[in-house]
Amino acid sequence: MATTLTWTITEILKIRSDALKVEEKSLKGAAENQIGVLRAIKDIKPLSSSVGQRPTRQDLDALRRSGSPWNHLAHVAAFLVEVDSESPMEFARRHLLPDKKLRWRLFHLGVLGVLLKSLRSANWKLTSRRPLSASKEDGPQYTAISPDGHEWDIWFESGSMFKHYGIDSPYRDLMAEAFSGDADPVGADLAIVRRGAAAYLFECKYTDEKGVRRDGYHQITTYVTEALEQLVVTTEGFIVGPDDVVTNGGCQILDGSPIHIVGPAHLSTFLPKPEEEEPFVS
Repeated sequence: MATTLTWTITEILKIRSDALKVEEKSLKGAAENQIGVLRAIKDIKPLSSSVGQRPTRQDLDALRRSGSPWNHLAHVAAFLVEVDSESPMEFARRHLLPDKKLRWRLFHLGVLGVLLKSLRSANWKLTSRRPLSASKEDGPQYTAISPDGHEWDIWFESGSMFKHYGIDSPYRDLMAEAFSGDADPVGADLAIVRRGAAAYLFECKYTDEKGVRRDGYHQITTYVTEALEQLVVTTEGFIVGPDDVVTNGGCQILDGSPIHIVGPAHLSTFLPKPEEEEPFVS
């Protein structure tokens, strides 16, 4: 029992430490009392001299039969064993996908993965610069170097893009003028940007056809218009819906800028194009 409890506490503290590296702002004070209790327990004998061991199925069955509080430990330890054993994809499918509040975020991450895979397959050099969420430092999450040597920024949530590049946000300026206060920034879910040249903006909509069409179109056309104001000279906008909703890709030119409606499958061959080439064809 002591070895399983020690292992469980160690795993929880490790997970908390990793989570704080990504989401420190909102998690710093979360469950602080409970974490303090776990640290204190770990320093008390026999745990202080116990070496934690990942429990076997037999260990977990024995804990479940031991009554409270050991049956509760069995539940937590079994979950941690499962986390440690499964691939990230399988874990997400089993524990995150069923949560409706998280599905859209998984879709968002999945679209980013499709884009990164396409770039890597075409021999682009990708460098991770910061976590995908709540970084202490505003800025793009990746730098991408194309085979012809151009450097691009890849953004996951591009709301702080204008501030990062030292450009006034038309949206925030308008809101400040109308409401006499600062407004939270807005931006495309994903953006691939070569400052002063071109931008590819992606608005991800994990929803039905109506949501993809109406909300996606309104948002992406706004972001394209803003980007052309001072940030870049050319841009393409992408509304990305689920593959079973967007079965056929489409594109129309709006005031010189291509606006696409696609599913992730249509993006599997996506690459930013040199300025002299035609827009991306899904």
